[in-house]
Amino acid sequence: MYIGIPVWPEDGFYKIRQSYVQKILKTGAKPFFILPEHDLAGVFKIITGVLIPGGGDIAPELFGEEPRPEIRSYSRQKDLFEINLIKEAHKHALPILGICRGMQLIGVAFGAGMYQDLFTERKGVLAHEQKAPPQEPTHLITLSPEGRLREIFGAARVRVNSFHHQALKNAGTVLSVEAVAEDGVIEAISGPKILGVQWHPELLESHDGLFFWLIKEGGAK
Repeated sequence: MYIGIPVWPEDGFYKIRQSYVQKILKTGAKPFFILPEHDLAGVFKIITGVLIPGGGDIAPELFGEEPRPEIRSYSRQKDLFEINLIKEAHKHALPILGICRGMQLIGVAFGAGMYQDLFTERKGVLAHEQKAPPQEPTHLITLSPEGRLREIFGAARVRVNSFHHQALKNAGTVLSVEAVAEDGVIEAISGPKILGVQWHPELLESHDGLFFWLIKEGGAK
């Protein structure tokens, strides 16, 4: 069983955080790195699910805005590559798990709005760029009573880590909100065979259920 992970070339290297690979291996599946040069039709014959990892900002024009001064490094080409992957995977009924930027990109792919910079566009937000070590959860989120995450975690509230200055304004018309932070910021979204989380479960030992969900939804080929 293979889980596809998009990998974009940067400075002559294809890079992926080791913790994503480790979590996929922990489930018993194997990672399959999807490159821009790949023919997706062939890729979809191999993989059973897609993991969209975290990363930099998203090109504002892709959610209908001009760039604000607070925007950080982004690649429109990379965004388009991954949005196309998300849409095609959805057409092929493959499960998709998005993490941090990956969740935001899923939202944008299905028409959701974005905050280019949460801290200047919305008042009273929490410290979503935590100063604590990455493996330490720092703020609480509330899970939707009937949502998928409530089933995965078996709890109404979960504490998560947080490393983002962008966020979804809404879930659009296709997706649903699965969780929110205490300040109302969207922390998770879901749709048919789609799950996106704003935090980094690949760094948390108690959040393996998200990766097992991806494997279970994909079945076997």
